[in-house]
Amino acid sequence: MIERTILFVCTGNTCRSPMAAALLRDALDAQSASLRAKYSVASAGIAVARPGEPASPHAITAMNERGISIAGHRARQADDRLIAAADLILTMTGAHKARLADEYTGARDKLFTLAEYIGMDAGSGDGDSGGAGDVPDPFGGSLSDYRCTAAGLATMIKKLVALIQSEEEFALTQIAS
Repeated sequence: MIERTILFVCTGNTCRSPMAAALLRDALDAQSASLRAKYSVASAGIAVARPGEPASPHAITAMNERGISIAGHRARQADDRLIAAADLILTMTGAHKARLADEYTGARDKLFTLAEYIGMDAGSGDGDSGGAGDVPDPFGGSLSDYRCTAAGLATMIKKLVALIQSEEEFALTQIAS
């Protein structure tokens, strides 16, 4: 019954995008089984050093503290198949979005930064996590850095779920009309 696939993209697919994907799955599960069943949520990276690498230990800890496990996550590279299968691609930074737009010109209409999609000021995002609205990259940082990134993502995911719910309600009113 999956109707829509959402793909989160970051650099190495070991912290930000797996955290965002797990947070969205958890938030959709909390809404209703029927809503969760309509969405497939995945993550990938644009520069995965070692495909199959687990999530970073601090990312696992930060998510465990939120009651969500990403211990089974394995990094994967964004590729033609993943990009084509996604209905919505949400990147962590403007730089990620620009790179994917250059590499996958046919995906531009479904490609947004997470901040842009939920209505936050995404800015230019010239660096990996330096633009306004870019999700800070905690890679190599302290557990506190990962907690801050997870908290910021959780806030953004709440807004994303509200958008998803409003899209679902709009679709239902169109069917009823």
